[in-house]
Amino acid sequence: LTNPKLDGDSNCIVANGVGDEDEAEINRKMKETSAAISKIQNMLQSQDLDDAEKKMMADIQANRQQYVSIRSEALKLKNAGQTEASRKMIRGKMVPAYNTYVESIENFAAYQHTLSETTNQDVTDIYHNGLIIVALLTMSATLLGFFIAWRLTSGITRPLNQAVQVAQTVANGDLTSRISVNSHDE
Repeated sequence: LTNPKLDGDSNCIVANGVGDEDEAEINRKMKETSAAISKIQNMLQSQDLDDAEKKMMADIQANRQQYVSIRSEALKLKNAGQTEASRKMIRGKMVPAYNTYVESIENFAAYQHTLSETTNQDVTDIYHNGLIIVALLTMSATLLGFFIAWRLTSGITRPLNQAVQVAQTVANGDLTSRISVNSHDE
């Protein structure tokens, strides 16, 4: 964007009087700046703004219109040869209107910055919550895996241990041992 201080200074220079060549260049730049500002305002107003932003944009628009109107009057006075009246209007009306306009832009920018910081904090919170959820799910999956592995292992080793006990009993000469089968698989 443009530097509002420099644009305001350029307007004061034109209204107070400069050479024709400098005045033409400054007028050209003011028109370019004005067109760029209009384009930015239109782009911002086409966004999905909340109520506070809409009010701020309306304030910016109103303050800009007031400033531009006073600037035009001051330039008309200057061009009509009423330099002192033009200077008085610049000091008494145009500069305060310009300052109000710039302040409304700064308020909007500060509000946008606050929204950005809030959104950034929300995203950071979501990220941290996501990390916690992933860590909890990983721990749960690991514990579940250990439990399933323990059940499978004990389901295999318990019958094998019983079979080994019976085999040792038979090896010791006791043929009365029995193997009890509690499962329904093969």
